[in-house]
Amino acid sequence: MEHIDLPLNDTKYNVDQIIQLLNNSTVFSESSVLSLIEKSRDILSKEPNTIVVKNYKKCCVFGDIHGNYRGLIKQLTNKDVVDCDLNVFLGDYVDRGNNSINVLITLLCLKVNHPDTFILLRGNHEERLVTSMYGFREECSRVYSEDFYDKCCELFCAFPICAVISTKKYKYFLVHAGISPLIKSLQDVDEIDRFTDVCEDEDNFTDDAFADLLWSDPIPRSYLSDDWKDKKFMNNRERACSVYYGYAALNEFLEKNGLRSIIRGHQAVSEGFALTKLGDEKREEPMVYTVFGAQGYYKESDKAAVLIMDYETSELNHVVFGKE
Repeated sequence: MEHIDLPLNDTKYNVDQIIQLLNNSTVFSESSVLSLIEKSRDILSKEPNTIVVKNYKKCCVFGDIHGNYRGLIKQLTNKDVVDCDLNVFLGDYVDRGNNSINVLITLLCLKVNHPDTFILLRGNHEERLVTSMYGFREECSRVYSEDFYDKCCELFCAFPICAVISTKKYKYFLVHAGISPLIKSLQDVDEIDRFTDVCEDEDNFTDDAFADLLWSDPIPRSYLSDDWKDKKFMNNRERACSVYYGYAALNEFLEKNGLRSIIRGHQAVSEGFALTKLGDEKREEPMVYTVFGAQGYYKESDKAAVLIMDYETSELNHVVFGKE
C-alpha cells in the first residue's frame, strides 16, 4: 500500500485534514513524517531550556497524553481550549497508548505551524531507554522503521525542559514532574545540557538535576505528619529513582524565584487533576497543580483534564473530560 504525504496548505501543514486522515487510519509516508521531525527539531533546538511567556490572553496546559489520540483530539477541539491563544504541553506524548505516532505527528504539525503559541516540553517518556520499554519503539518499528525511531529519539532531546507563564498577578513554573535538590534557581535550569538522554541505563541518570525535573513527585499525603513544614526531599520509593519534594523545599524554590505554584503532569490521577498543598491546608492556592491528559489510563472511568490560565483575571480553572 502506497502511503500519502502529509498534506500542506502552501507552507503550513493542513492540520484539520491530517486529523481527519489519521482518524481514518491513514499512514503517512515515512519520508514526509521524517521531514516534519526535522523541521520540528530545528525549531525546538533553538528554544531555551526555560521558555518565558507573559503575553497571552488564555493559556491551556495539557498533561500526559501517552498515545491516547482520541483523547488528545477531544481536548484540542473543546470550545474552551479552542479559545486559548497559548498552549503548553507538559510532556509524555508517547508510550503506553496505541497511537503515539499519531499524537506526535499532530503536535509537531501544530508546533511547526505555530511555533510561538504551541510549547512542547519534555517528559520522562521522551527518552530512548524508556520508549524502548513501554511501547513506542515497537510501534515505530511496526509502522515505519528502526531508523524512524532513532530520529524520534534525536527529536526528544531537543524539547525544552520547562516554562514560566505569568498571569497579571502571579508567575507559575511549568515542568513535567517537579523540582530538584540540585536546582535552586531558574538560572540553574538554563545550565543543563538537555541535548542528551537522561537515562544511561535502568539504574543510572546522566544528570540527576535534569532527571529530577522529569521524574520527581510531591511527597504523598500518607508521608505527611505534624512536621510537614520541615519536609524537604526524600527518596522516591514509588519510582525507585529521583525524589519526593516537600513543603520546605518547594516553598523555598517558589519564594526564591518569585513563583506562585508549580504546574506539572507525570502522575495519573483519576479525576484528571489534583491540587496539592503539601500539608499547608490554610494556603489560599495549591503549591502543586497536577494535570493528566490520558483518559481511561488505569480504569475506563479515569478522567482527563486540562488547566486553563486566564491572564487578566489570574484565574486557573480545569476542564475535565470523562466517559461520554
